[in-house]
Amino acid sequence: REDETRIQVESTRLSLPGMASPLLPHLIHAPARRALVELFAATGSSQTDPAPWWVNDEPDAPVRALLPLSHTTAAETIPMPEPPTPEPPSPQLLLLGDVELRNAAGPPPTRATMQCIEYCAWLLQHPGSSSIQMQQGLLIAETTRRSNMSRLRTWLGTAPDGQRYLPDAYSGRIELHPQVSSDWERFDALVSGGVNLARTPLLTEALGLVRGQPLQDVSFQWPWAEDLRTTMEATIVDVACVLFDRCLAQHDLETAQWALSQGRLAAPFDENLASRSVQYWAHLGNRQKADDEVLALTRAARSAGRDLQRETVARIQHALHSMSTAHRRSLAQ
Repeated sequence: REDETRIQVESTRLSLPGMASPLLPHLIHAPARRALVELFAATGSSQTDPAPWWVNDEPDAPVRALLPLSHTTAAETIPMPEPPTPEPPSPQLLLLGDVELRNAAGPPPTRATMQCIEYCAWLLQHPGSSSIQMQQGLLIAETTRRSNMSRLRTWLGTAPDGQRYLPDAYSGRIELHPQVSSDWERFDALVSGGVNLARTPLLTEALGLVRGQPLQDVSFQWPWAEDLRTTMEATIVDVACVLFDRCLAQHDLETAQWALSQGRLAAPFDENLASRSVQYWAHLGNRQKADDEVLALTRAARSAGRDLQRETVARIQHALHSMSTAHRRSLAQ
């Protein structure tokens, strides 16, 4: 072609037409070349990996034999042993909504309260960390860290066993007392065998912990917790979707609607929940509500400059088609 630019290679230099000085190439050696090829292959691929809270739904999945799904109902109950003698409640950090520290044994600090809560959240996510790791993770000065750690230690107080809920880190490793927990840890434990394999009562209990968007009032103030926030939100959505699908199949519409509402507390604009809302109203035969949900979903997608997922389109089309078919049958009768 006439408009092609030809590159002439002369020894280890490159010269281009019209350039006074040749270019000296920077060659890439084999290890770096392999890394770049792997990087481009990964970024150009549409393949995704399953989330760690989702178990591969294959016939030979080893967990399936341990957690069967057959004949599970929303009213299913699991026998529990007699409760032990009640003890004073241990400190719990609430993260699935507005952030709050409850059941601390000491007086709350008069200043830097949210910083103390942030330190508690960071330590729950990074047990056994050093002071240097904590400084780097929270982007704080050592003097600030020491002052707020002292406030947090006083606020948490002492456990019934006589140990501080935030012990002095004489070993150089900072770790909270085992009884200090969070609602997210409880949520994660309830579905740890795989969201799609967890029993219905466990999914219901987990969703009951959701009070709003994870880290709702501090997400923009805790940059280190962005990965944690997205993980919590995605897990909640998956739990809500699985519970909704099961309850709708069992015609338990009340629990199905509750699952949707709890999921939307955490992710109000999630596409998977929105498509299931269309399915819910179509199941009830309410065409107006279903059309409203479809309109809101498509407008949100256009506003974000993206296309709807194939699964979303298929679910909506199936729901609307089923409703139209049922309507024609009723007219024929």
